[in-house]
Amino acid sequence: MRGIGALHSSDEIKTVQTAEIVGETIGLPVNAVHDLREHERHGTPIVDAEDWRSTVIESIRNQNEHIYGSEAVGTARMRFGAAVERSMETSGADQTVAVIAHGTVISTFVAELLDTDPVPIWESLGLPGLIEIEWPRPSKILTQLNFE
Repeated sequence: MRGIGALHSSDEIKTVQTAEIVGETIGLPVNAVHDLREHERHGTPIVDAEDWRSTVIESIRNQNEHIYGSEAVGTARMRFGAAVERSMETSGADQTVAVIAHGTVISTFVAELLDTDPVPIWESLGLPGLIEIEWPRPSKILTQLNFE
C-alpha cells in the first residue's frame, strides 16, 4: 500500500468489516461515511445471477432512470462523489486516502472522472477488489487488483 494516511468506508456492515481489517493491518481507524454506500436497492426482488447482472448493467448505462432499486445510479454516483470529495478535503491534500465502498458507485464514479465506459470497470471488479486513481485529477486507473 502507498502509505495510506486516512481510511474512509461506506457504513454498510460488510464494508466496515473489510475496512476494519485494512485499518488493523495499517494501524488506522475507520471513518464510516453514510454517503459512501452503494446504489440503494432495498426491497428489490431476488433474481438469478444473469438477470441481476443485466439489470445492473442497464442501470449503469441509463444512470438517470430508476431501473433497479429506489435510487437512480446517477444519483448514487453524485452522492458518492460528493462524499469522496468531502472525505478527501477532511483528510488533507498531502495524504494518500483509501475509500472502501461498493462496485456500482465506484465504477461509475471512476468512469465519470476518466470519461470512459463504467461497465467494463464494474465487470472487472472482484469481491473484494481495489482501484487506485490519482486525486484530484485522475488520468487513468493506476492499479486494479482483485482479491478473490
